[in-house]
Amino acid sequence: RAKSPVRISFGGGGSDTTSFFKNDNGAVINSTISIYSHSTLFKRNDNKITIDSLDLKRKVEYKNLEKLVSSTDEFHLINALIKTINPEYGFDLIIQSAFPKSSGLGGSSVVLSSIIGCFNEFRKDKWTRYEIAEIAFEAERLHLGISGGWQDQYATVFGGFNFIEFKEEENLVFPIKLNHEIISELEESLVLCYTNTNHDSNMIHENQKITSLRKNIKHNIKQNVDLTYEMRNFLLKGKLIQLGKSLDKAWVFKKSFSSQITNKFLDNIYKGAKENGALGGKLMGAGGGGYFLFFVLPKNRNKLISWISENNLQHTPFRFEDNGLQSWSIRK
Repeated sequence: RAKSPVRISFGGGGSDTTSFFKNDNGAVINSTISIYSHSTLFKRNDNKITIDSLDLKRKVEYKNLEKLVSSTDEFHLINALIKTINPEYGFDLIIQSAFPKSSGLGGSSVVLSSIIGCFNEFRKDKWTRYEIAEIAFEAERLHLGISGGWQDQYATVFGGFNFIEFKEEENLVFPIKLNHEIISELEESLVLCYTNTNHDSNMIHENQKITSLRKNIKHNIKQNVDLTYEMRNFLLKGKLIQLGKSLDKAWVFKKSFSSQITNKFLDNIYKGAKENGALGGKLMGAGGGGYFLFFVLPKNRNKLISWISENNLQHTPFRFEDNGLQSWSIRK
């Protein structure tokens, strides 16, 4: 079995794409939270493969790996991963996630991470955390051709608060160690709001790949990277109000990267949140829908949550998760 957590991102989005950091260094800051994807894998004595998604309420069966690779059903993401791993045995795979599809929390990478964790339990030569993140990236970005960055894969596998630097020659994950007072206060200051709308991250990233070639957009991404270093320092020093205000700056930068990142509906949500106590916030993931993360002074927290409920949006409680991917073996 395995479980892997979703992440919330504070800053640096847009700089974790290969098209950007092959020429300019990128950096992001994020943390995993207590919302997970769970996977269970049973090895079979034959070549048959079954995949059961409890989220989609759909189960598929394949005679063997060759049949899975050639299939065109809705499990294309999972099938791309299985093709990448190339197991030499049949298996039964069960998947369940506690978050909506295309929510901006890095969900597809989280699902892949939990599945890889299961397969890793059957290996004698275990994959490292870096290797697991890179396998997930290869399946989603290369085999399936979905555009996007690298941070989601590293975030869910490593877990906790991380400052991640992206360079042409290598990507490095630097854990951020915070004392419990800062973490507890930050949990009281952050509100996760689901907009009840989802996004097409692939389409947004494809558009952003084009716009990032413009001089002004490239400049904004660089400024967003500089802001990420500031946010890291605010976190380490416990200057959380400055961190909250930096989220507002990060949102301004993010909106400039593509015309598809926001719309009137989302802008009205952000405006209303600020009028009801939020100091700053930003959409998670590529944008276009999904979750907003808002920073609010704890004394105004209930006011903001009430406003969210009154506007038919969803407040999603969470706690920070120190662990990333966790996997284990059980006896039948």
